[in-house]
Amino acid sequence: MRRWTLSACFAHFGVKRPARHFTGSALSDDGKTVVVALWEDEIVQDNQQAFCLARGRLALGKRSNQLSKKWISNLEWAYEHNCCMRVVLLKRKEGESEPNRMIACYPNDALVMRITKFDTMTGELRAESV
Repeated sequence: MRRWTLSACFAHFGVKRPARHFTGSALSDDGKTVVVALWEDEIVQDNQQAFCLARGRLALGKRSNQLSKKWISNLEWAYEHNCCMRVVLLKRKEGESEPNRMIACYPNDALVMRITKFDTMTGELRAESV
């Protein structure tokens, strides 16, 4: 199994992840695709449909404020322009004091989603596979 980096996952979908800070999302140059990193446990399968219920922001330690501003602006763009959302899945390290510690990531080619509900104040979103 290939070991992915976050940069490689975002590049897989044709977007460049911001080099200085990981924001959890990125917008393609043509504005048609947003790539977003989500925890595996935020994706729920129901028959042939997949749903995402993200709790507001991708908390990765102390960088969460920088993360949430870009997270919200990229997802707001996707919601307002009804564009596709490609997903990079993050695997959590469980059983430790820091539950949002990532131990692995990978792009999910089979999962293309559209945002059906988005709160620009909290960053909470609901998305469904298309």
